[in-house]
Amino acid sequence: MRTGVVFACLLSLVAAAPAENLSERDSGSMIVSVTEANGLQKRVEGGVYICTDINWGGNCGFAKQPWDVCIQLDSPWWHSISSIGPDEYNAIVAYEDYNCGSSSTLTIWNPGYADLRAAGWNDRIGSFKVKQIPGPNCVLHLLIMEHMSGVYKEESDLGSFSKTAS
Repeated sequence: MRTGVVFACLLSLVAAAPAENLSERDSGSMIVSVTEANGLQKRVEGGVYICTDINWGGNCGFAKQPWDVCIQLDSPWWHSISSIGPDEYNAIVAYEDYNCGSSSTLTIWNPGYADLRAAGWNDRIGSFKVKQIPGPNCVLHLLIMEHMSGVYKEESDLGSFSKTAS
């Protein structure tokens, strides 16, 4: 009963509120309409392409990996990766150890590295995590989040960052 009275009171307040007269609206104001976006698709895990030789050569593999899960590399990949790249809107955080716990990391943005020697990471990756990037303008968000846990320096014009001691 009490809920019904509260609901009736709220309904009467809404009904009694005056409607805005759009003809009296300030000429400087703007009415914005929102339309439904087309082509929205559910995102799937991030794809990662890796190769044992530079310039995408040697033994290569591609797999969709779950986000924020440590991917532990075994033979033939353990400390053998020379080229690596994530799918669009994904980033890779590479670690030297097997359990994504080493303090030495490399963040890799799409399109990745055809030659990890440029970052000083040839044949050093032992594990990695895939991070989802919400969109092309949100890479800065991931960078800021990672910067909060350490200091990063730019390694190349590809936008990859390497953690340095703080």
